[in-house]
Amino acid sequence: MSLEEDSMGGVEKREEASVQAARIVLLLFLYSVMGWIVEVVFMFFLYGEYCERGFLYGPYCPIYGFGLIGLGVLLKRCLNKPVRFILLSMAVCGVLEFLTGAVLEAVFHTVWWDYSMFLFHIGGRVCLETLIPFGILSYLFLRFIHPKIAGMVERIPLRLLYALSTGIVLVIIIDFIATVRRWM
Repeated sequence: MSLEEDSMGGVEKREEASVQAARIVLLLFLYSVMGWIVEVVFMFFLYGEYCERGFLYGPYCPIYGFGLIGLGVLLKRCLNKPVRFILLSMAVCGVLEFLTGAVLEAVFHTVWWDYSMFLFHIGGRVCLETLIPFGILSYLFLRFIHPKIAGMVERIPLRLLYALSTGIVLVIIIDFIATVRRWM
């Protein structure tokens, strides 16, 4: 292999990594928005009125995006074993939600959610009554919906993909800075 061929392989690998990163950013954002919508609709049916959800100003909850992408990566081998996937995703979601709640409380001195009213809770930060639906919905989403969405994202032209992912990152950074300023 010549030096030129070797360097071309490196360029192609960097380009592919760049495309994958842009796709992941778009999927994280889409799943964060979808999670926000599901939570707002659920809270509307529960309380009969609109309840603002999430930590940031925008209509997205990044914990859902990171949670779904993380589960997809961590538990990919279990996707054909529903019970195992659901149990493991409940554990991963529980750890993610517990740690997120602890960090938000430590940094902003505010309790963002409280599950103390549920029978099977840990410190009010997580509870079995919400982890069961998270596990089941995560499995159903990653098994049946994610492949279709990922397929659509893969068909987005590269220039548009890069523009979208760059715009999303900028919006989230601005939103995060504004949110932190609000709470500090």
